[in-house]
Amino acid sequence: MPDLIVIVPGIMGSVLSAGGRNLWDTSVGVASGALPVVSRRLAELTLPDRLGDEAPDGPVQVTATSLVNGWQIWPSFWTGAGYGGLIKDFRSRVGNSDRMRLFPYDWRLSNRYTARRLSAFVDTELRAWRERSGDHAAQVVLIAHSMGGLVSRYYLEVLGGRERVRRLVTLGTPYSGSVKAIQQLTGRVPWALGPWQEPLTLAARSMPALWQLLPTYRCVTATGDPVRLDETTVPGLDWDQLTDALRFHAEIAEALAANGTPAYTHEVVIGDGQKTPQSITVNGPAISYHHEQRGTDHLGDGTVPRFSAAPPEWDDDARGRAVVCRHGSLPNHRQIRDQLWNIANALNLGAILAPPVELALDVPEVIPAEQPLPVHLNANRTNARIAVRLRDPETGKLTAERVLHADGMGGYSGLLPVTPGIWEVEATAVGEHPQATVRELVVVVDQAATTGTET
Repeated sequence: MPDLIVIVPGIMGSVLSAGGRNLWDTSVGVASGALPVVSRRLAELTLPDRLGDEAPDGPVQVTATSLVNGWQIWPSFWTGAGYGGLIKDFRSRVGNSDRMRLFPYDWRLSNRYTARRLSAFVDTELRAWRERSGDHAAQVVLIAHSMGGLVSRYYLEVLGGRERVRRLVTLGTPYSGSVKAIQQLTGRVPWALGPWQEPLTLAARSMPALWQLLPTYRCVTATGDPVRLDETTVPGLDWDQLTDALRFHAEIAEALAANGTPAYTHEVVIGDGQKTPQSITVNGPAISYHHEQRGTDHLGDGTVPRFSAAPPEWDDDARGRAVVCRHGSLPNHRQIRDQLWNIANALNLGAILAPPVELALDVPEVIPAEQPLPVHLNANRTNARIAVRLRDPETGKLTAERVLHADGMGGYSGLLPVTPGIWEVEATAVGEHPQATVRELVVVVDQAATTGTET
C-alpha cells in the first residue's frame, strides 16, 4: 500500500481562528482596501513579548483550522497563492482513500513548538493510516512549503522523526534564511505603507517563527569578507532573539551530524529566475538591500535566494529541482505538482521538461497610486509575445491589459494604469503550449489616505 502524504504549509499558510471568527484567512490579504484590514488583523495576532518556544494563553491564543486556499499578503514581506490547487489536485488523485492529511499550525509560534506538534500529529495519523490500509510498514511522505520545511527538518533530526518518514520534499524552504525577514523585523518596509508600517513591524517582532527565518549565512557586506548577523550590529535586531534564532538552525545541523546519513529520501524544489534580496549593507542607522551575494546575483524565488533553498550541508544545489517560479506560487505550479505526485508515489521520475518559455516577473511590491505600475519581465526567448493583465485577486475581474514591449534581448517592459488596492499582475506568453504564466501581487497605496486617521 502507498505511504501517507502529509502537507506542511509555510508562514501565513494556515487559517487562524479565535472565538468563532477567522483572524487570518484567504480574504484578509486580498480584499479591496486591505491594508487597514491587514494591519488590524496583525495587531490582533501580535504575541506577548519574548514568548519563547511555547504557545500563548488568553486572548492571543488561536486555532489553526485549515490551510489557506487562495491569495494572501503581508505587504513588503510575503505574497502567496495558497494551497487550493495542490490540495484539489492531490485529492482527485488519491480519491476516497483518505491518504492525504493537512497539517495547519499557528505560524506565528516558534518552529520548535510547531515541530513538537507535527511529531504528535504524524504519530496519530500514521497509526490510523496503517490500520485503515492494513500495511503496518507504511511510512510518511512530508511535502513542506517554505518555513514548513524548517519545521519538518527539526522534527526529523532533533525530535527523532526519521523512522516514520520515507521522503521529505521541500519547496522554497529558506534553509539558510531570507533577507526579507531582516526588512520586516527592523521596520525597513516601503515608505508608501505610511501609518500601517508600525502595526506590521510590531506584529513581526512578536513572532518567534519570523526571527527563525533570519539569514544564517554571511549576508552583511563589509570592507572585507561578508559577516553574519551575529558578527556585527544591525539596527533594529534584538540580540537575544537573533542568537536564539541562529541556535535553532544550529540544533538541526548538530543533529544531522550526529544522526549520520538519513534513510529517508530528501527532495528539494528551488524557485529560481526571480530578483531576490540576498545581502545587506549597514551604514549607521541605514540598511541597504542588495540583489547579490559576494558580488553575484544568484536570483531565487523573490523571497528565498536560490542558494538558501538548498540544505546547507549540500556541497552544491545540483540535486535540487530548480523551477522558474515565485515563492508563494510554488505549491500550485503545475509542473511542480506533477513532480510532487511522482515523488510521493516512488515512480522513476526521469527528466521533466520545463515549459518552452520561462518567465521571470519583476514588479514593485508597493507603489503610490499617483503613478502607473512599471512591469518588467525577462524570458529565455527574444521573440515571445508577452501579455500582462491586472486583475482583482478576489473576483478575477480584469481591469487592465497590455502587450509588453520587447527589447530584442529577452527583456520585456510596459506600464499598467492602477488605482488604490491590492492587485494581481499576470504575465503570459501568448500562444505557447504548454502555457507559461507568472503572477504576483502589488499593493497600490493612496498617498492622501496615509495622512489620515484609520477608523
